[in-house]
Amino acid sequence: MHKPVCCIFNIAPHYRSHIYKMIDQTFNCDFYIGDRIDNSIKLMNYNDLNNFMRIIKYKPLLGNLYFQKGAARTAFKPYKHYIITGDLRCVSTWIILLVTKMLGKQTYLWTHGWYGHEKFVKTQIKKLFFGMSYRVLLYGNYARNLMIKSGFDPEKLVVIFNSLDFDAQCKVRKKLTKIGIYKNHFNNDFPVMLFIGRIQESKKINVLLNPTKELIDKGIYCNLIIIGAGDDL
Repeated sequence: MHKPVCCIFNIAPHYRSHIYKMIDQTFNCDFYIGDRIDNSIKLMNYNDLNNFMRIIKYKPLLGNLYFQKGAARTAFKPYKHYIITGDLRCVSTWIILLVTKMLGKQTYLWTHGWYGHEKFVKTQIKKLFFGMSYRVLLYGNYARNLMIKSGFDPEKLVVIFNSLDFDAQCKVRKKLTKIGIYKNHFNNDFPVMLFIGRIQESKKINVLLNPTKELIDKGIYCNLIIIGAGDDL
């Protein structure tokens, strides 16, 4: 028997395992998870989800478009709500949005939303894509404000951030103490800038590297720490 909520995600990274398990327990969802894997991302144990249905295969199409085999069929199943990774490059997600809208179902796209550097054509495509959803679940207020300026109804845009394990983070924060790790490593007291994330061209780490060099060339000394791994390491 199908549950009222269907979750369709590209992958299930380990850092979201807590929130996925909470969604599983609270809403009694069915989970369909794609096999499009970035090797730098550790995955959660899908068996920790009570209602993990199956892995949906990733099929590349033209350019950077792709299809999740079998995902579109869920639109015809007796689900009332769909929580989907909001990637407009996924053709099967477009089909789900169209079919569920015609059937009077509700879709929630979980996404970065707007980045702030979209050109005219990309903006129009995004307006159409996100406009078909019932709600857009966003990682932050920055994207929400940009989308409101682009004409979206504020009620449609819900900020849920990146949904990490907040309870675990609070426990870690309470144990934090001041140590001299950077002072000892660099042997100085200069200000420290941090990047934490995947090492990918899309993260634009050069935005940190270039100004750091310019500051040092001007005699304004600082330290730069890059924490992460990835294909572009």
